[in-house]
Amino acid sequence: MPMLTNAYEVAVPIDATVEELDLKEENIQTLMCFLEFHPKKVLEVLNKVYSTCTIKCYGGPKQLRSIASKSAAVAAAMALSRERGLEQDDTSSVKFQVVDVAAYMGWDSGLVKRELKRLEWDNSTLQSSGHSRKTGVLAEFSELAFHLKVSTNVTEGDQDDLLNYLHSR
Repeated sequence: MPMLTNAYEVAVPIDATVEELDLKEENIQTLMCFLEFHPKKVLEVLNKVYSTCTIKCYGGPKQLRSIASKSAAVAAAMALSRERGLEQDDTSSVKFQVVDVAAYMGWDSGLVKRELKRLEWDNSTLQSSGHSRKTGVLAEFSELAFHLKVSTNVTEGDQDDLLNYLHSR
């Protein structure tokens, strides 16, 4: 199947969606698969992801500020938090949606996750000693989510057509 062009990543929390729609997870996945194979190619279903990341710095707020100056992903997460009115000055942790940060940066969410996991280890001594050491930073991922790429050019008329298409299935 061809890849979607002009699409953006979306992570939809599974538990909240199941509760909100009062449908089983499998039924929601089936509906997404129907939409994936619709002739208009409005979405692409990707592997499920853990959508929320919490960065914890055991070195306190100073360490969080330090890693934000070295990590584009953490800096973007903190900038988004500030834009949303959440202050990060006196805290040693930050919690955010990985896909939101990836979109803010113009990156793929997989690259963002990889960068965040790398924060846990200091590889500067790897060549001399053959060992990495922990940095005191923990990147925890939680909240399993459906992971999709969604077309940016879906009109209201297209939405009506898609609903009718699903109803006819």
